[in-house]
Amino acid sequence: NDLKLDPRAWSEFWAASVHVVRNAIDHGIEAAEQRAASGKGEPVLELCTRVTEDRFVIEIKDDGRGIDWYKLADRACAAGLPCKTTADLHAALFEDGLSTRDVVTETSGRGVGLGVARSACQKLGGDVEVESSIGKGTTFRFVWPTRTLPDLARGAPASPVATSMRPRSRRLSVRPA
Repeated sequence: NDLKLDPRAWSEFWAASVHVVRNAIDHGIEAAEQRAASGKGEPVLELCTRVTEDRFVIEIKDDGRGIDWYKLADRACAAGLPCKTTADLHAALFEDGLSTRDVVTETSGRGVGLGVARSACQKLGGDVEVESSIGKGTTFRFVWPTRTLPDLARGAPASPVATSMRPRSRRLSVRPA
């Protein structure tokens, strides 16, 4: 979106965002047989950025199985974390050591990646929004107020609002192992 971000200031976030992509692939995208049975085609992982008058947004979205909120609630309760409300469960997603995976893989399951991504986002003055529907997929939306961006941007226009408002996205074909 024609917004140039200082790579030194944003390097921690970019490195941490890889955890969200890994989770989308390992937790979200179903095996080919499951996708076919659900009437889904090739898996989609979409990376999108958007600048509006008041927000800069980076989205990582998959069309996979969605977050199993009941399993997450069970794991959060077992770990002694708040687990009764939607806000509790959203917070539990980012707790270190909490995962809905039964087995740790090379890609995910240790329960640290999402917390690292949220922390890196918050250090830059942003926050994370999560939307997920069973069988439809999950979207992690990293959001920063545009008023904070001039301090973080190098080589950007004086007003980030003056940049292109057209969302940019990349669709990636993902084949689960």
